[in-house]
Amino acid sequence: DWSSDVCSSDLKLYEGVIESNFSLHGIPCKVQTCCSFENETIAIIVDSELIRDGSLSVIINFPYGAMDITASDWNSPDKHETNINQIKKTQFFIERILDRNQYYVGLQTGENIKINIENKHKIIINGDLDNHLELSVAFAKEKLTDTLTVEKIVTSSVDGWKNFWEN
Repeated sequence: DWSSDVCSSDLKLYEGVIESNFSLHGIPCKVQTCCSFENETIAIIVDSELIRDGSLSVIINFPYGAMDITASDWNSPDKHETNINQIKKTQFFIERILDRNQYYVGLQTGENIKINIENKHKIIINGDLDNHLELSVAFAKEKLTDTLTVEKIVTSSVDGWKNFWEN
C-alpha cells in the first residue's frame, strides 16, 4: 500500500517554480517543476530516498486524443504513434503522430538515469545511483535538434520571472 500524504505545494511566483513536499509510505519526497521563459520546456527535479531503489519514478504516458474534458483516450493505443529515438545516453527525441497531427518531445536527463520503455506509449524514468532525479521535457511543433538542460531551464524561469515582475 503506497499511501501518500501531500504536505505542501508552494508556487514561488517570483521565480516561476512550483515546489511540492510530501511523503510516500512515510518517506519524504520533494518535487520541483518550472518552465523555460523562452519556450515550451519544463524542468522536473525530484529528491527522495525512494528514487535509489526504483520505488519513485517519473512516468510519461502518451494517450490518444479525445473530445471530452480530459482530452485523453487511454483505451486506443493503436490509433496513434510514439516513436522514441535515443540520441545519446542522456538525450531522447520522441515523434508523436495522432491522425494528421504531429508534434515532437525532447527529453534531457542527468547522467545516472535509467529510461525504460514499458509499452509503445509509456516511458518510465528512474534514478540510478543516488536520491536525485532530474530531467527536462520539451514540446514543439517542429522536429527538435537539441534540448535544454535542467539548469538552463531553471535559470530561464528565475531570470524571466524576475524581469517580468520588476519591469
